[in-house]
Amino acid sequence: MKRFLPILLTGLALIMVSSCGTATSLTEKDTYVQFASVQLNDSLQVYGQLINLSDSTIAISVDGAYAEYSLQNIKSYDRYMAPNPELMQRDLVRNTARSTSHSGFFVTITAISLAVTAMLVVGQIL
Repeated sequence: MKRFLPILLTGLALIMVSSCGTATSLTEKDTYVQFASVQLNDSLQVYGQLINLSDSTIAISVDGAYAEYSLQNIKSYDRYMAPNPELMQRDLVRNTARSTSHSGFFVTITAISLAVTAMLVVGQIL
């Protein structure tokens, strides 16, 4: 059991270090916004972030450009939720900064635990 303890502590420290990451950015719903797909005619379909939808018009942002269409002039439209690339990038940067600080803490804890483990093993040998 005494020889198993250092291996267990080292494995636990490695799991803690590897658990720091930015996977939450991919699953958080805070980065999702409404988008619209507007079918103008049989061959032209426009996708963009939904800005405004009223009884007579639909306004979307297509690659940063404002586009407004009258509902009488379009064939159909569809609204859906999708991640906003800008919000996604901000969230990734924020989570990366957090995980970096957490990684530094875990590396310090790992170094201390490895030193303590080495002292215990050397103490048992002598």
